[in-house]
Amino acid sequence: MMPVRKLRPEEKIEALKIQSIAFVFESDFSTAQSNPEQFRKGYETLRGCFDDSGKLLSCLSLIPFEVRFDGNTVKMGGIGGVATLPEARNKGNIRRLMRYCFEEMLENQQIFSYLYPFSHPYYRKFGYESCYRRAMISVPLTSFRHLEAGGEVRQYQPSESYDAIRDIYNRFIADKNLAIVRDRGRWENLLKKDPYKTRQYTYVWHDPEGNPGSYIIFKGEGQWQTFDMQVLELAWTDYESLAGILGFLYRFSPKYRTFKCPAGEFFKIDLFLTEPYDLKLEFVPYGMNRIVDLKRVLELMAYPEGKGQIAVDVRDAFLEWNDGIFLVSWENGKAEVTKKDCPADMSCGIEVLTQLITGYAGLDDYFGRGDLKVHSQEELLFKVFKRKKLYINDYF
Repeated sequence: MMPVRKLRPEEKIEALKIQSIAFVFESDFSTAQSNPEQFRKGYETLRGCFDDSGKLLSCLSLIPFEVRFDGNTVKMGGIGGVATLPEARNKGNIRRLMRYCFEEMLENQQIFSYLYPFSHPYYRKFGYESCYRRAMISVPLTSFRHLEAGGEVRQYQPSESYDAIRDIYNRFIADKNLAIVRDRGRWENLLKKDPYKTRQYTYVWHDPEGNPGSYIIFKGEGQWQTFDMQVLELAWTDYESLAGILGFLYRFSPKYRTFKCPAGEFFKIDLFLTEPYDLKLEFVPYGMNRIVDLKRVLELMAYPEGKGQIAVDVRDAFLEWNDGIFLVSWENGKAEVTKKDCPADMSCGIEVLTQLITGYAGLDDYFGRGDLKVHSQEELLFKVFKRKKLYINDYF
């Protein structure tokens, strides 16, 4: 059995070389011997599969995150940079790596795992499933001319504190599953860019009393008279703050042509338009999710008010601790979960259950499909598994 383990600092350069081959990007390793430290930063997240001689064959990054789930902040393991040398492919190395990482995540209480796949069918082999669709919005900026800006909008400068922006974001994601609770590094990577060098701008809307309520981060893309406003992030705390920032954007229309914004499906921008025909909307898959610790996820999940009980028969071909019948009993917001040999109310695979629990899909979305069976308590199950708001705007 080929060994799988965490990488040492000096081994990161070998992982970078494998990734350079796998992802076909240019790299310059000419200073590796004279300045090795430049290639070691961030080695802590790397995991690798080696042959018996100690040669690195496959690697990936296991990145720790905190995300929102049904009103809780929970741990998630982000998977990225999955790569194998061409001559070592199709030999089970990634399977061994993934198993190693799932066991590590379980130990570290990272109850979900998220990744951005090169192939959805490939990662379904490890129990991942699509769990978020980005709504790619495109609308002329002149469509916002009727909105009253109200309040006051101020440009944020990288030298300033970003506390107000962070607070708006945290309020915005409070009820949105899988949204990443950002650490300082992620905030600085997003905001600490010179707007005059990068054409990336941040504006914060304040209500008449001076309270910050929404913000937008966008880049100007194009040239001459054909600039588009490519939004990196738009967040708000209520209807007034959203209308305020959208109304402000109309002022850019002499130079900017189109508002282009990635958003969650919950953003009904057509409600702000006098002419909905102006709107172009495309839904794009944006990552796959996987339940790592089903028992803990079921304990934290939100359930209908009062008292209830369901039994779910779950098939997980990759993680045996998620495989079996889970009996869930709840009362007044508290849930108890046990693995038990008992009649099941519903049967499905871990992939389907991941979508249902996070709220990417509701139970009604699965009726008529062969990968989910309801045996009893249909009315209650419809109340338990319903669509929810999701939001993911961080790539790794």
